[in-house]
Amino acid sequence: MNQKKGMLDIGIFILVVLGITLVFNLIKAPLFIMLAQAAPMLAVIVMLIFFGNRKETFLKMGVHRLGKIRWYLVAILASVPVILSFLVAWSVGIVDLPTTEHFPAGMTQVGRLFAMIQFYLGFMYLTTPLVFAFAEEIGWRGFLQVRLSEELGEKKAWLYTSMVWVIFHYPFYLNQYNEDGNVWINMVLFTVTILPLGLVMGWVRTKSQSIWPVVLLHMLINHIRSFMTEFFHQKEFGWSYIVGESGLVALVIWSLLAWMIWKNSKTEEKSLKCYIRTSRV
Repeated sequence: MNQKKGMLDIGIFILVVLGITLVFNLIKAPLFIMLAQAAPMLAVIVMLIFFGNRKETFLKMGVHRLGKIRWYLVAILASVPVILSFLVAWSVGIVDLPTTEHFPAGMTQVGRLFAMIQFYLGFMYLTTPLVFAFAEEIGWRGFLQVRLSEELGEKKAWLYTSMVWVIFHYPFYLNQYNEDGNVWINMVLFTVTILPLGLVMGWVRTKSQSIWPVVLLHMLINHIRSFMTEFFHQKEFGWSYIVGESGLVALVIWSLLAWMIWKNSKTEEKSLKCYIRTSRV
């Protein structure tokens, strides 16, 4: 692919994603805010309709490959820091369980835990975060990272995809993306936490040659955070600085993982032809 044409496609994709996200958040209607989360997928549709070879683009996105089971295990392990962050916050009293006096008669903390697990494993509560994780990842690690890797190499592709992914979330703060704490502190923490997470996800995408492990990782992070936020119902002001995908605990762990991955990954100027070739194996 001609480098100038490749960078132009990348620029158009980024502008379409960020434009849709900003406009939909400015409208402020719940439906549009929800659709803004699918902006990366909408931008991919635009690219498939108006720019480039559709079959080639589809092959590069890794949708048709499942990848090896070990990358799904890596995805599961990479989501564990969200759980650990809540446990750390619980141990120091920043978050806590609701008292049993508010429970239905006879329900214990253990009973509530299993009831919540059953609820969150329901069809709708599993498919909704899965759909939105796919709607993002088809754009980030399916389209953008693969295009950047052709032009700039794998490691830069991981980094720049993560940066665009972070910027994509900023318009959501117009609609109380995080209601706890100071919005500016939350945005800073979100930025410095999601960047290393993006590197980890980019690495998983490259090694697995499939989009599905990173979709699973993205879905697990969102779903676990939602579950733990409800489970530890009582919270002190500023709890979000510690827990979740933008808290200090996850920041430390994901930063260590990203540093090890970056340090041990060679700088590769890998052509996207490699993705197409290996996708046919």
